[in-house]
Amino acid sequence: MTQLLSVLIIFLLATPIQAQWQVSILPYENKTDAPQQEWYKRGISESVVVALYKVPQIRLVDETPFGDTWQNAVGDATLMNKKNIHVVLQGWYQQRGNQLKIHTDIVEASNGKIRKSITSETATQHPQKAISEIVLALMENLDISLQPEQKTAVQKPISERFKNYQTTINAIRTFRQATRQAPPNPAFLSQAETGFKRAISENPQNAHATYYLGRVYELRENMSEAEATYRKTLILDFEHVMARYHLALLFKKQGRSSEALSELEQTLRQSPLNPDIQTTISELFFSQYEQTFESLTTPLKDMIQSAPDDPTGYYELGNAYDELYRYTEAADYFEQAIERDSTLADAHFKLGLIYHRKSQHEKAVVYLEQAAQHGTLFNRVYFRLGQILYLLGRHDEATAQFLKAIDKEPNYLIPRYHLGMSQKAQGHAEEAFKTFEKYASLTVDDARPYIEMGEIYQQKGNAGDAITAYQKALEISTVEVEAHHHLAHLYTDQNEQSKAIKHFKSVLRLRPDHPEAGAIQKHIQTLSK
Repeated sequence: MTQLLSVLIIFLLATPIQAQWQVSILPYENKTDAPQQEWYKRGISESVVVALYKVPQIRLVDETPFGDTWQNAVGDATLMNKKNIHVVLQGWYQQRGNQLKIHTDIVEASNGKIRKSITSETATQHPQKAISEIVLALMENLDISLQPEQKTAVQKPISERFKNYQTTINAIRTFRQATRQAPPNPAFLSQAETGFKRAISENPQNAHATYYLGRVYELRENMSEAEATYRKTLILDFEHVMARYHLALLFKKQGRSSEALSELEQTLRQSPLNPDIQTTISELFFSQYEQTFESLTTPLKDMIQSAPDDPTGYYELGNAYDELYRYTEAADYFEQAIERDSTLADAHFKLGLIYHRKSQHEKAVVYLEQAAQHGTLFNRVYFRLGQILYLLGRHDEATAQFLKAIDKEPNYLIPRYHLGMSQKAQGHAEEAFKTFEKYASLTVDDARPYIEMGEIYQQKGNAGDAITAYQKALEISTVEVEAHHHLAHLYTDQNEQSKAIKHFKSVLRLRPDHPEAGAIQKHIQTLSK
């Protein structure tokens, strides 16, 4: 239990790093002069939502934050930045005979500029074709690569049967009406329940209708029915992230923490960017830790009282407070441990990290050097020292520490990258290049060394090899802004205007607030003439 928070941190850090796109989908406008087709307004947006839940790089933000003014919200930079929304989908649909036309604009949230427009025509009873085109166009526009199984998953409809799909969407519309007020409107909730049950009776494989029926039960605090229904949803669709999340919340309400954590772990892997999920899992870890904290620390305090000259109790108490992020108390106990045994290397190490977190870097170096001198069991003391010395601009000392870290732990690759950065900062370009090249040969998923090698090639005037290095970086990660930026300038110098424009646009798409955004816009205008 003493390592509980450490486990949480490790888990969060182990979650794959993805491009983070916050996407909001607004209700589509009905341009058909037929009120009976109003249900498509929710149907299209809900279908896109269901597809995008299966893309880990995207977090969906409901239109609810916009209230009744959502039509005018797009382009409001203040509101969009406050809500942290990057991209908005909005559009319209129109039915003509047995054909349905759906137009979608993928819009830059902060300025209202259209990134891409898609117009699809499909049979009215097969709208999923148009939905799939919208989703795949969004993936392409955001540079998100889907695995074959993901591509299949995002094209799976809510229901293969049109009538069943329509029944489900109408029930969701009613559910939304019910939950617009607190507590939910009981009449609308009953109507929604009837609709979901009808949809399930028409198609027992309808996972989305089953999930919403679970939501109805949960709102009525019928927890046993809600749990059974969420579990049934996950049998029908193991990847239904919201069913799993609500099942975890249900367990949390009932005090079933271990079950909640189990579901939340899977949920976070499916949707690693969702701060609500991250917050819930953190709250549970902290709750469990705090419940046992008193029982953990009381024996240690008793140990100190019975043997005040023994450093062990002070060190272990320092660890307990450190894991609870109570750094002031932790530092006090570690220092008291060192007062009783100045060679207590691990206490020096822990103090070094605490002072580093407090931005007292010079003090951190002193403690970490003592930790190394006295033989701390923490092998990565040299790497930590190198990081802090680099931060302080003491690059020659940092280089020496990174070399020690590599010698101590040859299979720990991260110091190799930092060694290259330190050598580069010293002006030793050739040494740095060799270090980055070696690091790149040992890794398969880190774009950074190729960007650094590209910059060294550029400094030497070797544009061709620089371009190759930046292209390799983008093969690994398409969202490396600096690789796009460097390529844009290199292609400009080589009079390859279309390639330069493409990469300049990628810079602005990935980082609209880039410090050179104004100059980049001018470059694009000039190159487009």
